[in-house]
Amino acid sequence: MEKGVANDVFTMHLQRFAWLRLHEVVGANDGLRGTESYFWEFLFNVYTKDQASAVRRQTEAHGEDVASLARVIFEMKETPTLLTREGWVGMWTGDDGNDPHWRQRAEAGWASQFGGEVGDHLDPSIPEADLAALLDGSKKVRDYVDMHVAHFDARTIRRDDGPPEPDPGDAPTRKGAELPTLDDVHDTVDLIGRLFVKYENLLTAATWVELTPVLQHNWEAIFEIPWKAPEEDDD
Repeated sequence: MEKGVANDVFTMHLQRFAWLRLHEVVGANDGLRGTESYFWEFLFNVYTKDQASAVRRQTEAHGEDVASLARVIFEMKETPTLLTREGWVGMWTGDDGNDPHWRQRAEAGWASQFGGEVGDHLDPSIPEADLAALLDGSKKVRDYVDMHVAHFDARTIRRDDGPPEPDPGDAPTRKGAELPTLDDVHDTVDLIGRLFVKYENLLTAATWVELTPVLQHNWEAIFEIPWKAPEEDDD
């Protein structure tokens, strides 16, 4: 699958992991949890804007030059005969196809996930249904980004979780019923992740157990250091 698609999917999952961990850190510290600061607004704005924009990118299906998960699924729907059972089974069994164990597993996987009512090649009704589910499940987030992308104010995304919120009076639209919640954004990230795993499996026979990259350093060390150095006394 397009490298940009995979990178977006991994980044969305990593950023959510970091956001939820930050929520835990702040929630466990009474001093932080009770402190009003614009900084909470800043973090929320940056996080939600970036996640919602990534959702919008990956749910754009129109345009031949578009590189998105939705576009990949759309093209599979349009050209299902290019994705055959024998081709997929061959990725499991190798060139000779003589391993009966893996052939049996591959045949069963194809039948349950991709063959549908067709059998020999991808049933186009499967990507058609998945694309519809992706567009329907992301609609609230997509509509919001489309309406506000030129003057995006992430504070109008309603907060279901996250660091403490002073609820400033300059964000009166945050609680609007028509606006997406943070849970809406996270649910769409989950949906994108599930479909990415499914169609990456169709293209490569690879299986992703976890989409959140494992950081190779102690990224939480920054929380153990005071950020603001003591101010020197001029006297």
